[in-house]
Amino acid sequence: MATVNLAIELQPKQKLLLDAILDTGEDSPTVLGFGGARGAAKSGGVRRIALQLATSSPCIIWIIRRVWDDLNKDHVLPLWDEYPDLRQFWHAGEKKLVLPLGAEKTSTIFFIHAGIGGRSKRKSRGPQARYIFLEQAEEFSQEEIEQLAGSNREKGVGPGVCKRVYTFNPGGIGTAYLRRIMHLKEYMDNERSGDFMFIQGFGWDNYEWFRFLGIGAEDFYAMPEQARFEMFIERTDFGRKLNQLPPAQRIGELMGSFDQFGGQYYIDVWEQSTCVLDPAVVARIIQPWWVRWLATDWGFSHYAATGWATSGVMSPAQVLQFFGVECSTPIRIIIVYREFVCRDTAEPDLAAAIAHLTPQIERREVRNYWLSPDAWQKRGGGNTVH
Repeated sequence: MATVNLAIELQPKQKLLLDAILDTGEDSPTVLGFGGARGAAKSGGVRRIALQLATSSPCIIWIIRRVWDDLNKDHVLPLWDEYPDLRQFWHAGEKKLVLPLGAEKTSTIFFIHAGIGGRSKRKSRGPQARYIFLEQAEEFSQEEIEQLAGSNREKGVGPGVCKRVYTFNPGGIGTAYLRRIMHLKEYMDNERSGDFMFIQGFGWDNYEWFRFLGIGAEDFYAMPEQARFEMFIERTDFGRKLNQLPPAQRIGELMGSFDQFGGQYYIDVWEQSTCVLDPAVVARIIQPWWVRWLATDWGFSHYAATGWATSGVMSPAQVLQFFGVECSTPIRIIIVYREFVCRDTAEPDLAAAIAHLTPQIERREVRNYWLSPDAWQKRGGGNTVH
């Protein structure tokens, strides 16, 4: 059987991630995070590291994203551009790459789109994988992320060999969980601190943004980080665009910060203690006759944010009881009691996700669905937004 020989180049932080994957033993981390800012070469790193692992020894690898179009665009199609000879090993029907290693041995990389609803759960109960890469992990709930542990296994290998890698940016339904375990390093129940490791990525870590400047990769990475940052925001189109974002977006998309995730888009007026209610309190406040509605600030490359809201009138006594505020007349309040944030999600998948997240008993109570004006401007495609 023929073998596959590939020339695979990794950037420094991608090498750091590969080293963490190859680090085995009882004390080695098995849940690895890579991300933060946009443009940090997370997807390219995942793709090349997966190939490095697959061609080193027989193994099964999963690369997962929520939507197939994104997985195809970010991983499968770039494979044929970078390594055209690999196309002969592609099994389109099963969306897998089977690489021969000689002596009748192979490695398989499965490209899995998790979809919404119970699909992720079914996948987590499927075949085992030594390595699982969850791309844009912030688009997955904590439950979906944790379910992957059940399939991250392989018979006959020692401790620390099987790894899960989460790549992610700030913002999305899974960010609170990822922020806790990767950034804050706060662990609960049976979670062990030694099982987790996080590598912070930035756009100025990615040499590809600077290749056109004629600087060699070795000289580029020898530069101080501050110099690379300044070059990124001053001399690259992508860096300038990120640097010009409103402050609340810039801190996440350019700086990759998880420090001020709460209220990221309302950073000047947000106060956690006064704007966030305990779910038990919310359940006591909301009444069956209150008006309910949904609203989506549509986006594709930028985030699409959907909120479930309800509004009703509270008496002065209720306002005092629940908020500690005195008033002389009844007031109307609005509560956003559920949210869903995603990016690069096709319109049918976004609609299906919103429907799935709306309990059947609530659907008949929803009076209106509000959609941002930009969604009405997308015409001429196979699917319109509205």
